[in-house]
Amino acid sequence: MSNTAAKRIGTQKGRDLTTGPIPRQILLFALPLFLSSLVQLMYNTVDVFIAGRFIEGSEAMAAVGASSMIVTLLIMFFNGMSVGANVVAANAFGSKDGTRLRDVVHTAVAVSLIGGLLISVVGFFLSPTILRWTNTPDEIFAEASSYIRIYFLGAVSIVCYNIGVGLHRAMGDSKGPLIYQVIGGVINIVLDVVFVVWLHMGVNGIAVATLFSQTIPAVIVLWSLARRPGPERLTMRHLTIHKDVFFDILRVGIPAAVQAIVITFSNVIVQSQINTFGTQSIAAFTAYFRVENIMYLPMLAYGQTATTFVGQNVGAGRYDRVREGVRSCLIIGLLTSVVTSGLSILFARPLFRLFTTDPVVVELAMEFFYLNAALYFIYNFLEVYSGAIRGSGNAVVPMIIVVFSMCVVRLGFLFLLVGMFHSLLAVAVCYPITWFCASLCLGIYYYAGPLGKRTRNHIREYREKSASVQ
Repeated sequence: MSNTAAKRIGTQKGRDLTTGPIPRQILLFALPLFLSSLVQLMYNTVDVFIAGRFIEGSEAMAAVGASSMIVTLLIMFFNGMSVGANVVAANAFGSKDGTRLRDVVHTAVAVSLIGGLLISVVGFFLSPTILRWTNTPDEIFAEASSYIRIYFLGAVSIVCYNIGVGLHRAMGDSKGPLIYQVIGGVINIVLDVVFVVWLHMGVNGIAVATLFSQTIPAVIVLWSLARRPGPERLTMRHLTIHKDVFFDILRVGIPAAVQAIVITFSNVIVQSQINTFGTQSIAAFTAYFRVENIMYLPMLAYGQTATTFVGQNVGAGRYDRVREGVRSCLIIGLLTSVVTSGLSILFARPLFRLFTTDPVVVELAMEFFYLNAALYFIYNFLEVYSGAIRGSGNAVVPMIIVVFSMCVVRLGFLFLLVGMFHSLLAVAVCYPITWFCASLCLGIYYYAGPLGKRTRNHIREYREKSASVQ
């Protein structure tokens, strides 16, 4: 690779996180990530609203619900692979290695095209079998099967979009994904109205609207990569799978995907315990999670920012910036958590009334919410430490720690406390306990593990060189 090519990396659309004022970069990079998640949450809520208001009968919504676990697992897997592409690309971007970055971009896109196509074909033909495995009732089986088949047709778009967005973020571009998310959201809402409200296509209308809202942004993401003027520009000529890059992506992506999937299953078990408290407790728990997103989405954004920031700076060998970047993510995240938790507690009652008019449900939700909202700042440590360790290329340890905390510890306390007190508050207590457990273990590993040691050695060598020069 020529020196000219190397210099061009980091000067194109995006943000080079290996230079410049760190707190400002953290804020400017994290804000679009937060807004992207918020946009997605909003148009998913519109999906539910339109389906609930304009599709007659409970069977339609039940058909969508019967497919939700399959769809969730699919999305979790894709998100994990996106993390893998993000970390490997960020390392190459930070090291200014144009050849490596070009290989990462083309390998990731090639894998997403081939993998998405395989998932589409297999999912389309095996959908009925999968629904039978999940004991889908006969009265909604036809609609559920039709919905999930249409959804699987969009697997190529989902994979390409997630991988493409991961590559953009790795190169410091978090504004582009926000724009693509807004475009997808607008398309989804407009087509929901067209297919469901005007054409009365029911559940199939929702699925077709989702298909288009995923495909168009995916095309835009790939088109944006094809327009980059640097060596990382996407071209058909270089579209191939480089074995070393592929395994590097899997090394980070598979543990991230497994972590998300296992946690999803643990939440199903938590839900099964809540279901024993009756309908009002179930409704309260559902309302709690909707309001919790106000506090969760900023923490998620800082965790994603830590992944990209550490990934770029590890690639550049700037371990001094790694320490300062993680510290900035923690401090800014804590301040954000105090603000969002405080506002959420202050306006909790009117927020819960948006989702239910039952005063008993509101009071139950408030009881659950107050405890967790007051301690939600702990979650910031979990996201930032996990993201930082993953950004260094180590996704296995965060997976083990988070899965152990969220599954083994949480479920252990769940069955113990629910068995002793049998109250919704007993379930609520399990959450901050597991946040603390995961944050403590991740923090210890971050400081005492390979990343912490490399950071300390780098800073010590820098100080020794500075002293000898003086």
